[in-house]
Amino acid sequence: MKKHLFVGFILLLLLLLAMTGACAPEPEGPWHPERTDYPRLLYTAADIDAIAARLDHYPYDVLYGRVLGMAARTPDLTPGPPYNPGREYTKGNIAKACAFVYVIEGDPAYRDKAIEILEAIDPNLEPITYELIQDEIHIAEAVMTFCQAFDMLLGAGDLPEADRIMITGLLTALVEDFFTLWGSTFCIGYEVGGRTNHHTKMAAAIGTAAILLNQHPMAKVWIDFAMHGVTKDLDILATPDGSHAEGPYYWGYSATNVLPFAWAYRTFTGGVGELFVDRPCKAGSLEQVGEEIYVADLFTDPTLRTLCDWVIKIRQPDGARPPIDDSNFEGFFNGMVAGVYGDGVYAWDWLEAPAEPLFGEHCADLNVDLICAFDETVAPTAPAWNPTQFLTAAGNAVMRSGWGPDDTYVLFLAEYGKARSVGHDHPDGLSFMLYAHGETLAMDSGYIRWEDRELVCQAHNHNLVLVDGKGAPMYLPVIGGGVDALLTDSFSTAFLDYSSGITAHNQTTHWRALLFPRKRYLLVADDLLGWYAAHDYQWLLHGNGGGSTGGTFSAEADGGLWEIGGGKLRAAVTAVGASPALRSYDDYHGHHYAQIETHTVLEASASGRNVRFLSAIVPAAADEPLPDMEAYPDLGGTAAAVVAEADRTGAAFLRSATEGGQPWSLAGLAGHPEFPSVSTDAGLLYLAVEPDGGAVRECFAQGLTSLDAAGLNLASLDAPATLTVDLGGVPVEGHLLAAGARILDLHTGSEPAEVIGTAVSGFDYLGDGVTRIHFTGSSDFSVQPET
Repeated sequence: MKKHLFVGFILLLLLLLAMTGACAPEPEGPWHPERTDYPRLLYTAADIDAIAARLDHYPYDVLYGRVLGMAARTPDLTPGPPYNPGREYTKGNIAKACAFVYVIEGDPAYRDKAIEILEAIDPNLEPITYELIQDEIHIAEAVMTFCQAFDMLLGAGDLPEADRIMITGLLTALVEDFFTLWGSTFCIGYEVGGRTNHHTKMAAAIGTAAILLNQHPMAKVWIDFAMHGVTKDLDILATPDGSHAEGPYYWGYSATNVLPFAWAYRTFTGGVGELFVDRPCKAGSLEQVGEEIYVADLFTDPTLRTLCDWVIKIRQPDGARPPIDDSNFEGFFNGMVAGVYGDGVYAWDWLEAPAEPLFGEHCADLNVDLICAFDETVAPTAPAWNPTQFLTAAGNAVMRSGWGPDDTYVLFLAEYGKARSVGHDHPDGLSFMLYAHGETLAMDSGYIRWEDRELVCQAHNHNLVLVDGKGAPMYLPVIGGGVDALLTDSFSTAFLDYSSGITAHNQTTHWRALLFPRKRYLLVADDLLGWYAAHDYQWLLHGNGGGSTGGTFSAEADGGLWEIGGGKLRAAVTAVGASPALRSYDDYHGHHYAQIETHTVLEASASGRNVRFLSAIVPAAADEPLPDMEAYPDLGGTAAAVVAEADRTGAAFLRSATEGGQPWSLAGLAGHPEFPSVSTDAGLLYLAVEPDGGAVRECFAQGLTSLDAAGLNLASLDAPATLTVDLGGVPVEGHLLAAGARILDLHTGSEPAEVIGTAVSGFDYLGDGVTRIHFTGSSDFSVQPET
């Protein structure tokens, strides 16, 4: 949870500035000095009875059980130096729990224990070491939890005056030094090294302290700093469609401080807005005057809500966030915002998450916060959004069969620009993950923790294609670096999802397309073109089996089989022109904090200047048979991968996926008599046919102008485009992806009553079952039959 070494170096230099006269801004006085009432951070006095009344039923009873368990823990009251952030935030968690239990139950033993802990606050942030400089994230947790505990004791009204004075002095001294050093003296480190969770958590903690210690002469400076810091950080680190540059794990870690701060501000002010003054950073201190911003309520910041939406849009069926970049599997605190936004989607996300039920702790314990903030009158409701989500700015394509815990889920990554952070990014452009049957089956290697990330953060730890054994480079300290990837084309239909992306590294361009037929399995096409010369390419698939997983891996002639828990995964991989060489080996992964494990990787290798891989990746329940799968490396310059299910035979064909426009044909597929003859110019083609007659039910074609199958001209276009269509459904439905206007002649079988689509400008029936449809651009479409 630390920034890269360069930031630490910058902060050490700033320590020297601190020793030579750097200082915090001049005091500007209290903030709302008329306010002397407590409590004010987690609840008001008027809320206590309602909070106490809810503790006898779910989910509050579970949360309160956790609070009681925390309150029963024995704190380490050993005094410093050295300052020990882990000891301090643990003390804060225990004190907070004890103070809350005292408010609820009135047992003075809990009050006395909370007082004892708060009177053991270590206010001396020394000695200032490199490690401590990077531990402001944990000091932020200590400051926040100490403030919350003290606020509840002050609100209870029976805190002895001597204890109040002592705790106020200790907490004030801690906050003063924390702000002077990290908010002011070291501020340039955040500007040079980049705004990260470190700055966000620190600013939110300072803001929480400003609300509690509002009579302090620096309180106005502190709250100004916090409001500007948090809002600016969110803007810097979030893409327009909500992703956080540091990944879901570190957004959750930031939210550990941000959401309680936002809740405290709302509780204290009632959402009444005001102006806050920025104090720009300079080497060694903050400027006195900067721009003003108006904030009514941090929860009204659209960026904050978009981030809370993002973690839902990318969540796995079990409720865990996927291990994007430096991330482990983890829940999120959306129970904090369900009542704020009055939206049951946030309640659903928090309540119905089997992997992390009622998620409530990320170093700082938020179970008390959730008791106070969660509104049970907001009924949990699964999202009304399309289960498939394409977040282009985030570089996240999420393809799902539904929002339920038993659905199949695919995540495709193509991050670029601000979606990629310097400190926590992985070179994983065009990697993917697959979850089905309650298991992560095609997996990302995760994070473990900062100290062990080098085991899992390289390109070879992801489902990628390496070039001469190398992937894209990592970000480099100081000068940046790394490689962007882009989502190029994506769409979702009821019967097939599609997403493609592109990246370039090691003098090679890599285009990858994912097809998700019937939301059941994956077809992956890779087109690699060396700029100047041939290369050796290594296609990698990390499966959840073998190694220390407790599952198994079995090598097969054209791929491999992983089996674990309730699911299994079969992969068949081929390449245009020749079968790739296959091998398997074990690699590291870590999906839970500080847990290092291993699993088995399938590697397929092929050489050339332009190499094209095609793979079928099919999940199944542990107690169900897998469909028949076959890979064909060379069908006259075309590779094929077949998945023969009971009700469909699906086949993908890869010719020249980045070009198209080259006519080719097949008389059928050996071993699959149900498959018809095909003639087309599509670079990437998928057809699904009935097992007993060869009638084409569904198709996808990229770079298409003409497609004939089983003696019928199924589709013709006046210029190349990407087309998918369900020919077997009623109505006939599909999607056209095109750069401009197109005319499509489609074999609809009969004259339609109408053709509906956002970019459909008209249609004509040409006879013989062919309908001509005019498009002004890309569009879903539906061919409605005569009634």
